Amino acid sequence: AEGHYRVGWHALASIMQYVVSLYVGIRNVPSYAAIVVVLIVLLVRGTPRVRLFVLWILITLLPVSFFAWGNAGRYLYLPAAGFALLLAEGVRALHGWCVRFLGSRVAVGLAAGLVAALAARFIVFAEKESRTFQARTVPSERYVSAVRKASPVPPVDHILVLDRETIRLVPERVRDLAARVAYCMAPVHVVER
Repeated sequence: AEGHYRVGWHALASIMQYVVSLYVGIRNVPSYAAIVVVLIVLLVRGTPRVRLFVLWILITLLPVSFFAWGNAGRYLYLPAAGFALLLAEGVRALHGWCVRFLGSRVAVGLAAGLVAALAARFIVFAEKESRTFQARTVPSERYVSAVRKASPVPPVDHILVLDRETIRLVPERVRDLAARVAYCMAPVHVVER
């Protein structure tokens, strides 16, 4: 992890951000406070299955929470399984409550409505994020293309000189890494002409 993996308080913020990513919420202090309260309530008052699913989410997030860089969606596959099971348990509990107090037909309708609403929320988010991701990657694609055009093979001295307009397509912290990607990870350092 090249020094980007370390124990520290940043792990708590990272876990909060990952949980927000699971339910596609807003990253702000009220959301983080709500997460803490909900997790505590679920762990203290939840059924054994609910506690298992909450622990599943937290335990699978723990190892990746120590990375010091921004969160990456690829680390959410295992926690997302626990989150999906937690949602399913919530729908099942709602159905059970509704059967007792409102009858079977209403229970099925409300449970189906909740599932449809959740599916719609995640579909809308996924479609929107797909467009946002595509737009965010355009400068990086242009940068890698310009790197390959400037020097089709990795420079012998590992120094690649690019013009100011090209070099500013990506943040300084990723310029060398993006150039290395263009050369299948060959060592290269980018400098401005």
